Amino acid sequence: MGLADSVPHLFPAGDHGGLHPAATGETPVFQEMKARGGMVRNPWKEAFLSPNIKFILVAIVVLLGQGVVWYSGQFWPLLPADGEKARRADLQLHRRRCAAHRLPTLILFGWLSDNIGRKPVILGGMFLQR
Repeated sequence: MGLADSVPHLFPAGDHGGLHPAATGETPVFQEMKARGGMVRNPWKEAFLSPNIKFILVAIVVLLGQGVVWYSGQFWPLLPADGEKARRADLQLHRRRCAAHRLPTLILFGWLSDNIGRKPVILGGMFLQR
């Protein structure tokens, strides 16, 4: 993955001067797989009507759960700890600080996952959460 694959995701709308992955063409790995005949005719049918359906359903449930936790996590700083009374302005300030901390880590771990792979980063994050 090169810079051309990462930069467009920093800017969600507009023309990226041909840097979007769809505009850059197929990756060399995909071209090699296609040349070897490693493509399937109907990937949806092969995925959902295969013996691997159990693994696919578990993955979907896990990803849905992670999405809920990730989304709701941005509101957790608004909850006062241990029943203490906190002013709304203080909670909003704390939420902003948490969001400012999260942005660089998203960029860092996105870069890290591009370099070492998604699986080690996700498993490492799950391990650190425990």
